[in-house]
Amino acid sequence: MKLSTTFATLVGISISAAAAQTTTPDDESIMLIQDLGLKDELPKPGYNMKGGSVFDNYVKARRDGQFFLLMEGIVQFERPLSEPKELSVLQWCSNLHFTSNSNGTYSRGVGYTAQCVGSFLGDSYSKVEAIGAQLPHILEANEFGVTVSLSASYNAQANMFNMVYHNNNDNNLWQFADTGLSTMSYLGWETHDEGDVHPNADTSSWSQSGQMKWLSAEEASLFVVTNYTGENFDMIYEKVWNDEHVELGSIDTEEVEESTDTDMEEADEDGGNTEDSMTAAKDTEEDDPESDTEEEEDESSANNGRRLFVAITSMFSTLLGSSV
Repeated sequence: MKLSTTFATLVGISISAAAAQTTTPDDESIMLIQDLGLKDELPKPGYNMKGGSVFDNYVKARRDGQFFLLMEGIVQFERPLSEPKELSVLQWCSNLHFTSNSNGTYSRGVGYTAQCVGSFLGDSYSKVEAIGAQLPHILEANEFGVTVSLSASYNAQANMFNMVYHNNNDNNLWQFADTGLSTMSYLGWETHDEGDVHPNADTSSWSQSGQMKWLSAEEASLFVVTNYTGENFDMIYEKVWNDEHVELGSIDTEEVEESTDTDMEEADEDGGNTEDSMTAAKDTEEDDPESDTEEEEDESSANNGRRLFVAITSMFSTLLGSSV
């Protein structure tokens, strides 16, 4: 068989395999495409797959000065054979600040920052705490008990807002994309923090996946009953933020005190830092003539070194002068 014939045969086989792969997708894949309402054509820039604007949620948040996100998904902690747990969290975000200039231009892009308070809904927190979570200051469900910082920026090439938020007292992070739709998928994670002194620190690394849903204030009140105004948000945020940092401070203080007590106990056992040992050390220093002699020898050596340096410098100066 000629080389050209062999090559043509291989190309034909490859094309046939590729065609078979692209023209006969798995039935479950087709059902998923239909369930998600995916279309053949990509949306135009500035629009989403349902024909709405990618700026709908952004404009509403800017107009209202606040917004609400319902997070529903699964979380899996790091322990071996750990089973995922379902959780639901409501985020109330306010104190928004936007990148647009005061004259209405967008030379710094289209984006914003916000502060949020979160509430674990139902038994979400009790389930995740049992498998390694580390937020003991949250005592009751359906009450705002954690603070979050959020940022968002519109990416014209991707035709969406890139959004992230993180807890203010831990190293976890959530990432999602706003296309103006009422829902958006998200990813969340927390890595191991070697310096974390929390009792659950060794088991608190986790991964999350799920969906965010934009809510109105009326819909949010079905989960957490409160007065959803800017003034009330500021009071709640400050209280929760203080509670978080008091909790962290008590953990740090207890850790330091425990460490200090342990060190002192060990020192006492070894005879260190006791009155007798310190007195003995002082007497040894006063009564040790050899130590005084060593200090005098060191000082004498230093003086001799300085004299030698001056002599060498003078000799070089004389040589240089005579050569000129």
